Amino acid sequence: MKAYRGAAAQTYEQKRFRSLKGRAVDFLEWRLLERSLRLLESSCGRQARSLLDAPVGTGRMLDRLAAGSRSVIALDASPDMLSLAKARGGAAECVLGRVEAIPLDDKSLDAVVSVRLFGHLPAEEKAMALREFARVGRMGAVVFYVGDSKWLRLRRKRAGKDLPDWHPVSDSLMQAMAREAGLAALGRLRLLGPFAETCALVLRTTEAPRACR
Repeated sequence: MKAYRGAAAQTYEQKRFRSLKGRAVDFLEWRLLERSLRLLESSCGRQARSLLDAPVGTGRMLDRLAAGSRSVIALDASPDMLSLAKARGGAAECVLGRVEAIPLDDKSLDAVVSVRLFGHLPAEEKAMALREFARVGRMGAVVFYVGDSKWLRLRRKRAGKDLPDWHPVSDSLMQAMAREAGLAALGRLRLLGPFAETCALVLRTTEAPRACR
């Protein structure tokens, strides 16, 4: 996926999250992320105290993630998006890099959260990112993705939204790729109702029991 740069980075949030609909989507995505993190933390019996937001984008989730004494590292492949996130505040550290090759040490933080990106990644890049999430995260990850279905394909075709960089994935394939990466699914949550295309997969690493102590 091509990273947002220049004017595209500057107008990214304004175009997507400043309208009435955009603000509603932002609220619902945060609530979905919040619920998903609680599920991961409940499975471990403790708070995920250090997080990686990958990719961070403009940083719209940063201040909310950093609440409750969490430390959040911001990762993005776009220097321009990373600069916007840094100016916004809330990140303990800002790191330039891609989810397929995260420039952090093994098990260097508790969990990874990834919102929106997976809808744009081909399957092989999804698999690479999941392996990296399992490598750097002690407890696990929360990953938003676009759940493929006949209903979604029909709806998007009628709306003329068959985009070349849009990569929905079935729930079964998403969970299979996670297992191969060393991540076990704790649950799948949907943004809004059974037909919602945005899903959150809550994943725990195979090493999570030791990390939870």
